[in-house]
Amino acid sequence: MGILFTHFSAPLSVESTTFAAGGREGKSYTMAIREPYLTGQGVAWSEAAIQEAARQGGLKKVHYADYEILQILSIYCKFTVHVYGE
Repeated sequence: MGILFTHFSAPLSVESTTFAAGGREGKSYTMAIREPYLTGQGVAWSEAAIQEAARQGGLKKVHYADYEILQILSIYCKFTVHVYGE
């Protein structure tokens, strides 16, 4: 993790054996803001779930899922789930 900025993507599930190129995509995310210096308190909103991402993309069948994290100054964080399927 970087001190100022972090951004990376990785597979959410490594158990899947079918990786079909193309197809449809759905995504859902959670965002959080934290005050790290005085109180350490924070707030997060939204739902980053595979089911929510499939619903947002109109998917009936999910083949695989990835996740992405964007963090800035340990104050702002966005966690995104990407699902792929049909």
